[in-house]
Amino acid sequence: MDQSSAIQIPRRNKAIVRSFPYREANLALASRDQRVPTPLIAGEFHDSLTGLPGLGYLPGVLRGLIGQARSSHQTLALVAFKIDDFRLVCEAYGRAEGNKLIKSVASILRAQTDPEAIIVRAGTNKFIVVLTGLAGAPDAIKPVQQILDAIAQPRDVAGQELRITASAGISSSPNDGDDYETLLRNCLAAMHESMSKGPGAMRTHTGNVALDAVRRLRLRADLGRAIENKGISLHYQPQFEVHGGRICGVEALARWFPEKGRAIEPRVFIPLAEQTGMIGALGAWVLQEACRTAARWHVAEESPPTLCVNVSTHQINDEMCAIIRRAIEEARLAPERLELEITEGSLQGNLEGVIDCLKQWKALGVRIALDDFGTGFSSLSHLSRLPVDRLKLDRSLIQGLAADTRNAAIVRSIIALGKELDISVIAEGVENKEQLQMLRDFGCTQVQGYLLARPAPAEDVESLLSSQWAIRKTRFEAVRAASQLRIAS
Repeated sequence: MDQSSAIQIPRRNKAIVRSFPYREANLALASRDQRVPTPLIAGEFHDSLTGLPGLGYLPGVLRGLIGQARSSHQTLALVAFKIDDFRLVCEAYGRAEGNKLIKSVASILRAQTDPEAIIVRAGTNKFIVVLTGLAGAPDAIKPVQQILDAIAQPRDVAGQELRITASAGISSSPNDGDDYETLLRNCLAAMHESMSKGPGAMRTHTGNVALDAVRRLRLRADLGRAIENKGISLHYQPQFEVHGGRICGVEALARWFPEKGRAIEPRVFIPLAEQTGMIGALGAWVLQEACRTAARWHVAEESPPTLCVNVSTHQINDEMCAIIRRAIEEARLAPERLELEITEGSLQGNLEGVIDCLKQWKALGVRIALDDFGTGFSSLSHLSRLPVDRLKLDRSLIQGLAADTRNAAIVRSIIALGKELDISVIAEGVENKEQLQMLRDFGCTQVQGYLLARPAPAEDVESLLSSQWAIRKTRFEAVRAASQLRIAS
């Protein structure tokens, strides 16, 4: 990007810039700050990979800028950026590609900011940018969002086109502190809070962020104990055939009901488990427990429903095959009754590695479903190569089905594509009769949603299965008796 099209972040006072040019500042700050031992300066003040200053460069410079902002009644903002999923990139493509990504993001930060802006590399995949001359804290939001958008543009990583995102946290002076340590702590807390909202998010520091960080630490400890002590439970949501209403599948969903306080939603504790490395233990337990439960569901004279279990992106690895095999063998569950759901976003990154893992799972006899289909990473071009048995239409497509003709066209096309490829299609998130009727008209054969059944404990689902079979058996006996009567006549 040429400099004329770069985002213009407000320039800071020229006197301050002249007082702290990067190359001259190192020795000047080292001599003035007696708390920093001289031998540590070289390593702390310069990053050889990006050519940017290191974090040790920031304290002395920021103290001067804070004082200048205070005297001129302006706002200074400290922005922390962290590249999302950097570890996964390095694991999939090697550290060399990770280093290229770091250098690329550093170049974007340079191109998207004022030439004199202060940018430092603050960690393996973290950067800090100082914005000065702001009229108020809200003025930092627009340029930071533009930087995040620039980072998220498609890029080539080892021959694969990927969208790499970054999370950002903002603290400002004087609102969030008037010293280096406080501002740094608050912008990092805001950054970690933004990471909990999902990739590519931004969060400004508020009085609640520090409290949120404490709560998050407690929640992480509580989640670890819940997984260890089997404090997580499973609910199951039935899936239905559109014609006839038979329960054709049951999706296992993790639920957390702490002894004290309200239930913790899956959208909160599942990402937390992924971020803290606990998802492996949690996912293995969910799979084992769900298989044991489904093995008890025997429906007389009729094929039992498929058990559907979600698999996190972090579980798509070589070890997962052994976990799957152990779960179905210990539960004595027929492999073809188990369906493992991966999200469409799981395909982003090491696609070949994902396909290899899925083929290993398929060799065990289990089924594979592609969840959240139609959003996020476009897997359409790879669909013929993926060993999937079923596509799950994302609920966002179903919610807008009646109001948006384009949504309806997409849903109709995906259903038709599934028929051409001999891949079944199920629509999730069906909440009203109008949606159900449209899906029936489009030729969708399977549905799931609150209109039909909400997630429920295992015993409730088992009772539903038994009562459904009893009704179907009664109808069957009545039809058979009527047929025999006609034959006799």
